Amino acid sequence: ASVPADPVLIGARRFETPNYYRYRFAYDVRIDQHASLICTFAIRAAHDARIFLGVPHQSGVEVVLGGWNNTKSAIYFYPGQSILAQWQGRVLDEATACHFWLYYDINSNLAVGA
Repeated sequence: ASVPADPVLIGARRFETPNYYRYRFAYDVRIDQHASLICTFAIRAAHDARIFLGVPHQSGVEVVLGGWNNTKSAIYFYPGQSILAQWQGRVLDEATACHFWLYYDINSNLAVGA
């Protein structure tokens, strides 16, 4: 089972998120629309780590890492839930933090990896 609060580190600060499907927004993270975004992060969870890039309740992309009981990961367009990319396989571990990177450029290209 997941730990009730999985750590998230943004801008050298640690965030903890509860074990339910609700985002904790990092409003103070500045993203310049004319520059690429590159970030690294670590997740310790059994399944279903989600990252949303965009304007809440309007548009953006959602990255699901270890969804479907840690059997698949996907990138969705929001709204509409159109699948932009997906990968089969386990990527998360509830006992050990797994490290990832995310790259988003000004042409709306998005890549996520470990």
